[in-house]
Amino acid sequence: MSASTLPQAPPTAPRPKRRPFFVVSLVLLRVFAVLHVIFAIMQPITIGQYLSGSYGMLAQHSIFGHLLSAASFLLGVTAIMYAVAGGRVWIAAVAAPLWLVENVQVGMGYARLLGVHVPLGVGLVTLAVVLAIGVFLPSAGRDRRPRAARTATPEGSGTA
Repeated sequence: MSASTLPQAPPTAPRPKRRPFFVVSLVLLRVFAVLHVIFAIMQPITIGQYLSGSYGMLAQHSIFGHLLSAASFLLGVTAIMYAVAGGRVWIAAVAAPLWLVENVQVGMGYARLLGVHVPLGVGLVTLAVVLAIGVFLPSAGRDRRPRAARTATPEGSGTA
């Protein structure tokens, strides 16, 4: 058989380049998600130590609450930048309103409304862990395909 009669592999599309804005926003998103989840996990740790008799930990619990609020604000802004750059929209939809909910959480703590503060805190820590895992999934590192690529059919597969 000559080289011209051998079956040829179908041509592969060149791998799309990731835009610098997308890469920077993804890196920042991951950094702020890690900081956010660390501060979130410190909340039950510090209040547990307070309840065990280390009364100075209540001040630490308050400090970590404010750090958590700052981290969630930065996380939300970065998540919006990431979505605009072509990242997963669900991450921005979860991260952006998180700042508001966490500020309500801080207010509930200062108001000593523990019936809301404790269960809301459990939910927020869980959400922080899920979000931190989500930004490190392989799909988070890929751009969303442009609309034209989603609706186009490959050549030869249409009905003619």
